[in-house]
Amino acid sequence: MLKSISLVILSFSLLATAHAVANPLALFVEQCLLYQPDLTALDSDNTLTANQKATEFELQTLALNNINDRVQYYRPFATDTLSKQGLLWCQLHLADELYELLNAKTTKQLIDSLQTTPYQPLAEQLIHLQQSQWELTAKSKLHSAQAAVTQALAERQLTMQFNDEQCKITAPSGSNTQQEQPNIDIRIAKYLLVQPNEECRKQAWFAYQTRAKSKIQSAISFIHELNQQQAQAQGYQNAAQLMLAPYDLSPAMLNMFLDTQTKQLTVAPWNMAQALSHTQKASAIKPISAHDYLLVLLSKLTEFGIIAQSIPPIGLNIIHQHKRVKLKFK
Repeated sequence: MLKSISLVILSFSLLATAHAVANPLALFVEQCLLYQPDLTALDSDNTLTANQKATEFELQTLALNNINDRVQYYRPFATDTLSKQGLLWCQLHLADELYELLNAKTTKQLIDSLQTTPYQPLAEQLIHLQQSQWELTAKSKLHSAQAAVTQALAERQLTMQFNDEQCKITAPSGSNTQQEQPNIDIRIAKYLLVQPNEECRKQAWFAYQTRAKSKIQSAISFIHELNQQQAQAQGYQNAAQLMLAPYDLSPAMLNMFLDTQTKQLTVAPWNMAQALSHTQKASAIKPISAHDYLLVLLSKLTEFGIIAQSIPPIGLNIIHQHKRVKLKFK
């Protein structure tokens, strides 16, 4: 966050003081904005072993993970503008603290000291996090563009207007559909469900999908440009390669998987609601053990080089690129 965090804390404190006693969310946000990880213990004692360094690092950063989890917990309770703004400030503050933490000299020294120890996976995870961090100015630009897109798509107070009289659906006598349901998402869903004319459904669906195109086109292009720059700076050709690299996947492999999931879709999206309304109710789902369910799921991944082997009575071996993981079920 480029804005001074002390100013943010002061602003939120002044706004939240009146109801902080009765509002734990306000207290949480204030605590979040005051959080700063402290790694001085790693600097001050040069006699610490690799085990002690890893433990101390986990101890000092545990609060970061806990606060981040609490943000997700409080999100459904943030119903007013101040609470939503407070959670947003908290998230931005945590992101900035993580950036500072990963780029600190102490963290880099910790990574080097763990490379040839049993705690090398922790060092590799920290390196991955370092590589995924954005420079603060670029990150600020990205968040601003994303917020513009979210705000444009969040607009729900829209009206449905038709140039073709045949596409209009007459509301029942004595009802006012516009007043009853102001949410465009629900109105368009109902329209696609009851409109018998496929061409009208198609026009309505395309109008809905492109409702904010003029507002977000430049922001979407800017987000794409920023992601491409971030990927190329790390030696990748595009953002897709960068996002899939931690999972040993490529864009071609992802496209292959998506093709297997979508090749049976023969219903146009504007016809989906009516097609679903005419489908028969599915039969009761028979219970299946976690062991058998995982075998079914993993069998779909064989074309990606992931092999699952059953280990009686309740175990699985998962093999990928000569790496083996054993799972046991209780």
